[in-house]
Amino acid sequence: MGKTELTDNFLKEMKNIDFDESFKQKRILSKKEFVISDLGLSARNYQQWKDLRITPPVQKDNKKETKREWVRFNFVEYVWMKIVISLRDLGYPYADIEKAKGYLFESLNFDVGEKLSIENPDIVGNLIEHFTNGELSKELKEVAEDIIKNPDFLNKISSLFSKQRTRLEVIIFQAIAQKKDEIGLGFFKGGECEPFNWNLFVSFDKWHPNIKKVDVLNATIRKPHIYISITKYIMDFISEDEKKEHEISMVMLSTEELSILRELRSKEYKNIIINYDKGNDTKIIKTEKEKKIKESEVKDFIKQVLFAPNSKITYTTTKKGDLIINTILTKKLNK
Repeated sequence: MGKTELTDNFLKEMKNIDFDESFKQKRILSKKEFVISDLGLSARNYQQWKDLRITPPVQKDNKKETKREWVRFNFVEYVWMKIVISLRDLGYPYADIEKAKGYLFESLNFDVGEKLSIENPDIVGNLIEHFTNGELSKELKEVAEDIIKNPDFLNKISSLFSKQRTRLEVIIFQAIAQKKDEIGLGFFKGGECEPFNWNLFVSFDKWHPNIKKVDVLNATIRKPHIYISITKYIMDFISEDEKKEHEISMVMLSTEELSILRELRSKEYKNIIINYDKGNDTKIIKTEKEKKIKESEVKDFIKQVLFAPNSKITYTTTKKGDLIINTILTKKLNK
């Protein structure tokens, strides 16, 4: 196959990439969908926290600042308020929360357009790997240097990634994209705040020969801190019954994950059975005596199966009317 033909095939592959899906997720998560009552807070309590400068920089629909119905949050701001509630429940000082808020809501300018060029093929290569799930053949990858010279391609990638985002937004988007990792924030004395990815901590020895794992651990997770799991907030949000068809829940799940959850909640199956790790363990989560699966079982499935690290999920149906879900352990974490 000639180089020109390879390039043409690559461009055909790129046409199948749903760039708009990433824009859709950003747009939906930026919608002002939540009000104070969604957080379980009173308007008075919110106003006190606002006076203490620990609430997000929310824009209001109206000049009347005392009425809670005028205060609306997008998903990132909603998560921040959930973090504040958790920190205050654990006695973390107001002044430290304010300092952490300043750090997490600082805007980061992601100007990928400045970095995309023929001199930086690795950056474009990583983006291609991301959007094609690493399924391009070796031959097609080799023509990437020709493709990135195409102005239309550069403009498309640049428009997708060049934008301002806050640190908290970046962390939340990472947690959504990597649901099977445990991602969160560590809050230290004095308002210092660091993002934690526990999978990276576990495999840290592979990063760099001159960086010792023990030094990183001593400087982070071994220091006294409060850990807040962003992954858990996302998992809890998705697993809430009243939010199962919420637009935000929909964009945080892949097509395959949505399909499995809809099958679980379907009333057409007699029995629903989960086979763990190639059938080494089996659990029946619905029997034919029940009209539909218990929502508590769906929540457990989301937390224990859908978010399980290093696993792959498939499902099949039987002639008897059963739904069989198989989970396969793809790899083990380094200890």
